[in-house]
Amino acid sequence: MPIPIHKKVSYNAAGGPLSVNVVFDTLMVCTYQLILRENGSNATVIDITGDNANDQDDTYQLPGQARENNGRILWAYMTVIKQNEKGGNYQLGIEIYQDGQKIDSIMTKSKRITGNNVTEILIFKFSC
Repeated sequence: MPIPIHKKVSYNAAGGPLSVNVVFDTLMVCTYQLILRENGSNATVIDITGDNANDQDDTYQLPGQARENNGRILWAYMTVIKQNEKGGNYQLGIEIYQDGQKIDSIMTKSKRITGNNVTEILIFKFSC
């Protein structure tokens, strides 16, 4: 079972909306699911899935005004799919932006997949 990486993200409540960018440093196919939950609840604000196997942008603006994200938690489930017996190296991450500036990020350590598919879990708690 993967060990989640937790991080508290401080941001400007009076600033512009927050955006999330999914980062892949690998030649292997990866999938992801982003779930934004309300503070102290399982109520889901957004639930987005995607992958790095297409040209579509992997950046998403969080809904509402910035101050509405105070206390919300973003869960990022990122899976590296082993495509051959050799495996390969990977590093995955999430970047948080506000007003066009990167305000925080989490990157996994550079790792090598040798066995089955690997899932990394990154968790952000927003605080203003």
